[in-house]
Amino acid sequence: MDANGYDSVTDLFHTKLSEAKSHAYSQTIPFTLHQSIEIHGVREPVILSAAPSTSHLLPKPEDKELLINGHHRVAAADDINPDMFVPVTYFYPNV
Repeated sequence: MDANGYDSVTDLFHTKLSEAKSHAYSQTIPFTLHQSIEIHGVREPVILSAAPSTSHLLPKPEDKELLINGHHRVAAADDINPDMFVPVTYFYPNV
């Protein structure tokens, strides 16, 4: 189990998908993030980083790009359409 209580990457994304389907997107928008992405697609880029991770969920963390922001959006987009375009911003610390 990692520091956030997830046993696997699959477990993490199942949780994020459930949250994306059940929580209101914001106080002013009366539908869920999942519903918003189904209607509009993913509008805000998710952030990938080349920074190493200490998570045991990845076999060789230093060789992986890590999703550091956007887990709910990725989970919802994959559930709606695994081929859906998801914009990405790359973050390379110390570059």
